Order: sequence, then C-alpha cells, then structure tokens
Amino acid sequence: MVVVVVDGQGEVEQIAMMKPKAASEHEDGMLEFLEDIIGSSRYQQPITVLAARVEELNELRGEKVSLIITCLAFVRLVP
Repeated sequence: MVVVVVDGQGEVEQIAMMKPKAASEHEDGMLEFLEDIIGSSRYQQPITVLAARVEELNELRGEKVSLIITCLAFVRLVP
C-alpha cells in the first residue's frame, strides 16, 4: 500500500492533474511519480540494458537457427 503525504490542497490538485504517463523523458506523469515513491525507477536503466542484450541474443539465435535449417536442407539434397 502506498501512502502519499502532501502538505496542502495545491499539491493534491497537482497530483490529480498529472497525466497517466509522461509524454517525454524530461516530464513526469503519474506513473513516474509513483515509481519514484515506490523506488522501482532504479530498475529502469538495468532493464533497458538487459532488454538490449536479449535483443542481441535473439538476433544471434535467429542466425544460428537459419544456419541449422540451411545445413539440414543441404544434407537432404546430398545423396
């Protein structure tokens, strides 16, 4: 459970008027606000790095699968 403590009515109104998600990296939306409170924003950079690595490995896997398919096709053609 997340409890947000605010000092005045103005802050409550500001929070209520937040967009659900920021339109750019330099803006804050409700999602980014809650991530900062919860602490999950610290995982954003490691997740981005790991997602790039997963993409690299998927490309490598695709190359290997293609090579295997080519080899199997070649073996079937050779008597």
